[in-house]
Amino acid sequence: MSIEVRHAERRDSEPIRDLFSEVYGPNSPFGSFFSYNCLILVAEVDGQLAGCISVVISEKSPLRPIYEEAWLAVRPAYQESLASEISNLFRELAQQYELPDANETLRRIDKAFADLRMEVAIVKLLRDLLIFKGLNELELKHLSKLFKQKLFRQGEPVFEEGAVNDELYVIMRGKIDVIIDGAKKIKIATLSAGSVFGEIAFLNQSPRTATTTAAENSIVLIIQRQNFDKLVETQSHLGMIVFRNLALDLSRKLIQQNKTVQMGPPK
Repeated sequence: MSIEVRHAERRDSEPIRDLFSEVYGPNSPFGSFFSYNCLILVAEVDGQLAGCISVVISEKSPLRPIYEEAWLAVRPAYQESLASEISNLFRELAQQYELPDANETLRRIDKAFADLRMEVAIVKLLRDLLIFKGLNELELKHLSKLFKQKLFRQGEPVFEEGAVNDELYVIMRGKIDVIIDGAKKIKIATLSAGSVFGEIAFLNQSPRTATTTAAENSIVLIIQRQNFDKLVETQSHLGMIVFRNLALDLSRKLIQQNKTVQMGPPK
């Protein structure tokens, strides 16, 4: 398998557009990269377009508010196996050009690939969760872009009982305790990596029905309802699947919670 990187030419415009459509779907940022002052690099594997990055290098670009970072598209088949190699080759090639700010250009390339690695990890996690069962790879990719990552130290609350917010949480690493009944602090569950919580408020924006606290240092993925709703406006199928799965998962958890409360705390 041979990888070649080079500066994009106008003949690459259509293949690049198709690649960005494949990776980003209807939210493709492609537009017309060739009309602005961009550094556009492509990577080919055995002669076929495998990846492309476009970095705005002019402070005067009329699209600067949109192109604050590098736009990256790597064909899904190569996102795990060749992303690191393509990243290094892009950096080497970028340094061969006289750029207004070479270090900033390299920083943007590094950040674009770091975001890709995180996106791949999030998609891999979401793919195995019941509430996202039925979504295709592109839908999972679009959903993954909405999640923000946050570290919670041991003992730090994620949210308090009675708090008002509409975020949904997925544990990427660590454990989270679920506590109810205010001052009595009855622990009804300890959730581990891959668990989802916060569904009720995410669904109906009601106050939190429990307190959740990090049982150990934990990394949690967070998605806001308003951002999810914006995605659903363009992808109604995704919304239908997620809301159906959330309702089923929430029903199962409520049944389990009722059983735990009836049994009382462990002696």
